[in-house]
Amino acid sequence: MSRAPAVPNFDTYLTIWNPNVPGGDIGDIDVTLRYYLEGDGKKVVKHHVPAQTRVTVKVADDFPGQYSVSTVASGTGPFVIERPMYFNFGGSVTGGHDVVGYPIILYAH
Repeated sequence: MSRAPAVPNFDTYLTIWNPNVPGGDIGDIDVTLRYYLEGDGKKVVKHHVPAQTRVTVKVADDFPGQYSVSTVASGTGPFVIERPMYFNFGGSVTGGHDVVGYPIILYAH
């Protein structure tokens, strides 16, 4: 995922959708978020995502404080992740944007 500020006036989220079928070969999954702090430091947080549901993670809840972080996400099965971010100036949301995660498919040989 691209860099995301966890600073005042920015509300940054990660939305994780698990498209897998309940009771199927994969079903529920666990998604690991590796946050990398600008400068030096990292934090790893895991989130459980039931089959055919979407989980919303507020970055500031996983990585409290005022930081800019980059995020790498991996999971125990297929998932879709995006990063909506909203700008809050003058007491109201004045804008926002959304980035969908870049897919990387790894194959075991």
